[in-house]
Amino acid sequence: MSIDNSIELAKIEGQIDVIRALYETKLITAVECESRLGTAVGQFVALYDAGAVDSKFNYDLALSISSAVDELSLKSYENRPDAEVFWTMRNVTKPGELLPDVEEVLARSRKIQDDAKLNEIRKDKELRVLVEGWHTCVDDDGYSTYNAEIEFEIGEGANTIQEALALVEKFQKETVDTNQNHYDGHDPLPGYYSPRLFTVYNPIGDPLFAGFWQYDKQAYVVPEPLTDAAYHELHDKKARLNKELPENQRADNYDTCRQIRDEIVQIELKLVTSDFWTTVNDYPGDEVIGDFTESVRKFNAQSVSVSVPSSSPVVHVVYEELSDSCFIEDSLDEAIKQMNFLTKVHKSSGHKYEVSVYEVPDDDKVLSMDSRRLKEYLDQSGNAKILFTNNEKHLSNANVHHNIHDVITEYNNSDGASNTTAPTLQSAGIKELFQPITILNEDTPVSGTALLEEEVMEADSGIHERAHMRTRLN
Repeated sequence: MSIDNSIELAKIEGQIDVIRALYETKLITAVECESRLGTAVGQFVALYDAGAVDSKFNYDLALSISSAVDELSLKSYENRPDAEVFWTMRNVTKPGELLPDVEEVLARSRKIQDDAKLNEIRKDKELRVLVEGWHTCVDDDGYSTYNAEIEFEIGEGANTIQEALALVEKFQKETVDTNQNHYDGHDPLPGYYSPRLFTVYNPIGDPLFAGFWQYDKQAYVVPEPLTDAAYHELHDKKARLNKELPENQRADNYDTCRQIRDEIVQIELKLVTSDFWTTVNDYPGDEVIGDFTESVRKFNAQSVSVSVPSSSPVVHVVYEELSDSCFIEDSLDEAIKQMNFLTKVHKSSGHKYEVSVYEVPDDDKVLSMDSRRLKEYLDQSGNAKILFTNNEKHLSNANVHHNIHDVITEYNNSDGASNTTAPTLQSAGIKELFQPITILNEDTPVSGTALLEEEVMEADSGIHERAHMRTRLN
């Protein structure tokens, strides 16, 4: 409880009593009464929004102020149907209730105060970390759910890249723990949060680099600058998506628009991250940056650092021509579950995709590879054995490969038993968390805004050279 808040609320209550006395003795007109009352109510609202109603004592004061406002409003409204309706505590009362719930009001105030303290701490930090993802919410009917896109800052800020990445790791662990209470083993329940990406900003709001969450693993950072070919390819992809977006907006294709916006944001952040890679080594003595290469290597390595038994499968996913992702799974059982889910997602979204499952040796080098290097290993190494795939080229070149769709069908028909024609299945204990939420309510328009505004960049042959010329502002 803050005594200062109590004093400020009491001042407003006394101020309203004086205004009432002046009006009742006809020393001020109804118009002037309304004006002065409006000023007092404005101060009341500002205190409430700042979390001043933080104790039972202050809650009672707030109710007393609200009653006084209602009473004086009625007196000054006589013969004035156009008089202003002022905010009071009744505006936060739930339908069917006479008074707002005291515990909910106090909890809200405490959170506001905690957030204010956190923002003060963040102001003195060199880096800020924002997370964007999907939050499962209850629809108005009280039964069905929908997914809202939300973005928020995590942690107290950071003074080094290492501290910023540590904030992401801490957020990951806390979210996993929280999500266990909002997941029934098949579907996310209200309160489930599925993070999609994070961005590290400098104090003036410039994005430095970003990371992207894989399906049920930690986030990863693009491990090195993009090649010029990949850089231009992303620009071309972004240009095509920007042309498709207005067409789908006119057709009210909400889910398609959301997917396009998601891809545009991810492209922009990959380009920003690539630019950061090209400039970061210009500041080797900067304590904020530190050894960026080593920090990213360690951060990416922990995303595949789970204990994996010998000859474990690797799930290899390719989304169109844009990006590659590789995942280490504990068993073939988990690999098929992942494939089952991905197949449903991409059938509903209409995206073209390729999926293959490999068997890889129990090698520390393999397990510590980032997504890009792991993909190269799978494509080139003779030690990686493909088990099943939906890649038509692979299937036509080797009849011994199982089609992933056949494996999934037989797996589902057997209720996940180990008697399918796929390689012997083993049970696994990896928690199915951070399941991406991509199937949205078709009738619900996309909410939120893109993380970055549209950036117009010229795709010339020296695209990386211009990154070296950027002035670092933090």
